[in-house]
Amino acid sequence: MTANRRARFFSRLALSVTLGALSTALVPPACAAANLVSFYIGGAYGHADVTAPTAELFHSRVISPGGIDLGHSAYQIMLGMRVLPLLGFEMDYLDLGTVSGSPGSFYGSAIRAKVTQRGEAAFAVIYLPVPVVKLYLKAGVARLTSEVHGTFAGTTCPAGVFCFVQAILPPSQGAFSTSAITPALGGGLQWTHGHWGIRAEYERFTALGVHPDLVSVGVIWTFL
Repeated sequence: MTANRRARFFSRLALSVTLGALSTALVPPACAAANLVSFYIGGAYGHADVTAPTAELFHSRVISPGGIDLGHSAYQIMLGMRVLPLLGFEMDYLDLGTVSGSPGSFYGSAIRAKVTQRGEAAFAVIYLPVPVVKLYLKAGVARLTSEVHGTFAGTTCPAGVFCFVQAILPPSQGAFSTSAITPALGGGLQWTHGHWGIRAEYERFTALGVHPDLVSVGVIWTFL
């Protein structure tokens, strides 16, 4: 490289560095921060609708398949990242709780069933440009595990039907557990001040062909 070419090269390099420094200095801090990747953690507490069919517990004694659909307190833990002002990603651990009840009509009596639902979810998060509070939508997948336990003690005759011979059956128990990766949706409102943020959120999942959901209020901490 000749002396002239070296001079032109270093002069262009110096000009590029100068223009870059000036452009960085002229960009408002808020705009610069908006382009940085930020991470956050959080937790939420709320109310879940725990839903699961129970027909698999006692196939031979079911008149009406029935199922559990009861509310319970629930919580979730979030870990997320914001890669753009309007785009982020989030991973959640959620526990919808344990409920118990009588799910349907059976020979002689109703089964007593208990259902526990918990799992993990991964979402892409879209933030809509709404003033004051942020409106966001979530779409992704969830792996929700449902554990179903039941106890049955009845007779050989359907309830309300006259039988010439009626035998009392000994108590029996049944249980099954299943999990699958299925679509999940959600959305909510978020208000932030400095590192802190408050969320109100709704999420809907799929498990065993039904749709448990979660309504929660939570707090997040952002690493700016």
